[in-house]
Amino acid sequence: MVEIWRRRRSTGVEDLMRNLRVLENELATGGRKSGAALNRTVQDATENIATRLSALADQLRESAASASGQVVRYGGEAARRGEDGLKWLSDETTNHPLPTLAIAVGFGVLIGMLLRPGNTKENK
Repeated sequence: MVEIWRRRRSTGVEDLMRNLRVLENELATGGRKSGAALNRTVQDATENIATRLSALADQLRESAASASGQVVRYGGEAARRGEDGLKWLSDETTNHPLPTLAIAVGFGVLIGMLLRPGNTKENK
């Protein structure tokens, strides 16, 4: 039993679950072992499970920190692009007010036609 725990150093969840099943089987058949041997097996398994859970928690923390960094980076990029878009829109509106107004009125009319009450399938 102890060799199984020492042989496998992976911190994956699947390995942890497999090792817990092995421990469960060992404990189920533990009646045939002496009390001292069973106690050593349980202590070794408990230490190994604690080590694996700690390593898994460290991996999750690292993944969360990495994801957090990416969110901050992409959020900053999105904010910069949004500001660039607003500046461009403001410049275009200032430099070409009539075409901008015509486009806005066209979109307003289009949206109004799509949302008018007689334009639903239920009324047809």
